[in-house]
Amino acid sequence: MWRLEFTPDHAFVLTVRTRLIQTADDQELFAGAYAFRTEARTISEWTADGGEQVAAALTNAYEVLAARIVDSLFQSHPLPHSLRPQEGLYLM
Repeated sequence: MWRLEFTPDHAFVLTVRTRLIQTADDQELFAGAYAFRTEARTISEWTADGGEQVAAALTNAYEVLAARIVDSLFQSHPLPHSLRPQEGLYLM
């Protein structure tokens, strides 16, 4: 679940809630809540160049939040040994 808000000082706040559910028994294995806040800008700054600043801010927010979620998930649920990258190989 996610929510995007526009604050009174003209910043965007993107909040995300995540859950990892084991389908066999519907057990919740992981839950997390994350937020990303952009810097404040004037309305004219946000809307300049066809909203380019909005698109860039949201892209950055998605990337930062995705990295936080992955980090949290793999800290609480490490990959099984058979799925871990071998030396010199990286998951991307």
